[in-house]
Amino acid sequence: MTRRRTARRRSLLAEDAPGVRRPTLVLTECDKLLIGDCARVLSSKNLDGNDAKGDSVPDPQDGADAGSVGEGGGGHSDPLISLWDLSPRDWNLIFGLPFFFSVAVYQPAIYFVIQLKEEYGMSMIFIGLSMSAYNVARLIALSGSMLAPKTTHLVGTTIALVGYSVLIPFADTSNVAIFAICNVAVGFIEASAAVYVYSKHVYEKDMGKMRYAMGYQAAAIGLGVVFGFLTGGVAVQLFGVRGVAIVGAFTAALELASLIYFLLAPPGERSMEDNVKKKNPAQDEDTFEENPRQGNKDGTGFIGTDIVDSLGHGGGINSSELGSKYSGSDEVVASNFTYMVSAVFSFINIVCGYLYSIGPLFIFETFGVDEGIIGIIFSVASAFASLFTFLTLSQRYVSWLTKVHSAVLFKSKL
Repeated sequence: MTRRRTARRRSLLAEDAPGVRRPTLVLTECDKLLIGDCARVLSSKNLDGNDAKGDSVPDPQDGADAGSVGEGGGGHSDPLISLWDLSPRDWNLIFGLPFFFSVAVYQPAIYFVIQLKEEYGMSMIFIGLSMSAYNVARLIALSGSMLAPKTTHLVGTTIALVGYSVLIPFADTSNVAIFAICNVAVGFIEASAAVYVYSKHVYEKDMGKMRYAMGYQAAAIGLGVVFGFLTGGVAVQLFGVRGVAIVGAFTAALELASLIYFLLAPPGERSMEDNVKKKNPAQDEDTFEENPRQGNKDGTGFIGTDIVDSLGHGGGINSSELGSKYSGSDEVVASNFTYMVSAVFSFINIVCGYLYSIGPLFIFETFGVDEGIIGIIFSVASAFASLFTFLTLSQRYVSWLTKVHSAVLFKSKL
C-alpha cells in the first residue's frame, strides 16, 4: 500500500513537468472543508509521514492564528464580514427567506394533532397518516428544490398560502377533510434546501462568504422554529384555529414577498462582496485557473486523488485555490461521507417526527396543559439549539476551538 501511494505521488509530480498537461482536479465540498486540517498536518509532517525539517506543530499559545499555515490556514482566509456589510438582498436571502418559511411550516405542529383528536375524534392511525402526509409534502418540496429550487419554492409557498387562507373561513368546519388538507398543504412551504442552493449560486465565487451565509441561514431557520412553535400554540389558545390560520397566512405572504424580491432584485444592487471589498481594499478577489482537461479511460477528464496528494505535490495547486471556489460541475458526485451524514440526519428526523406527532397530544392529554404552554415548552427547547448555532458562528468560539485544536496537535507532537 505504501509503495502504491509513493508511486502515485511520483506520477503526480511527473505530471507537473514542463509541457505536460495536467487533468482538472475536482474536490467535493466535504474535501474542501478538510483542507485546513490537512494543511496544518502538512506543516509538521511530509508526505511520507516523517517530521519535516524546520517545521513544527503550531504552539497553542500563539492565539487564534495558531492553527494556520501561511495566511489563514493553508493560504486562504475568509474575509471579516459583519452584519453591516450586508445589502438588503443579502439580508433577505440570509435572514428573511429562512426565517419566514420556518415560522410558517412549524406553526401546525402544536395544534394539528390536538385538534384532530379532541375536536374531530380521529383515531391515532388517522392522526399518524395526516402527519405523514404533512411531512411528505415537506419532502416533496425539499426534493424539488434540488432540481428546480426557484420554481419549487414559488409554487410551494403559494400552495401553503392558499392552505392557510382557505382555513380562515373554514376554521370551525365539521369537515375533517378540509381541515386536514389545509394543514397538509402548509408542508409545501418547506424551503431549507432552496435557500442553501441560492447561497451557493449567489456566493459561489467566494467560499468564505458562502460559509457565512449558509451558517446564518441555519441559525435563522432555527430561530423561525422557535417562533413557529410559539405563535402556533399561543395563537390557537387565544384566538382558536382561525387566529393561527391568520398568523400563518400573514407569515406565508411575507415569505412569498421576500421570494419575489429576491428573484426580481437587480443584479447590480450593492452586494456583500462589494461591501467587503470596500472595507478591505487591499484584498484581491481570488483567482482560479482551470487546467486543461486530459481525457482518461472513462472519458470524464477528471482524476481521483486525496487531499494530501493535492496539497503535497509541487504542481502549483494550493489550499487557497482548492478551498476558495464552489464546484458546480455535474460530474462531481456525492461521497460516502455525504451519504453517512444523510443517514445521520434521517435518524434525527425520525426522532423529531415522533416528537412532533405525539409530543403535543401526549402533553395535552397527560398533564392537561393548554396549547399555549405546549408551544412555549417546544419553543424554549428549540431556543437552546438556536443559541448553540449562534455560538458556533461567533468569532470567539472559532478562536477558542482553534486554540483547542492546536493544543491537541502540540501534545501529540511531544
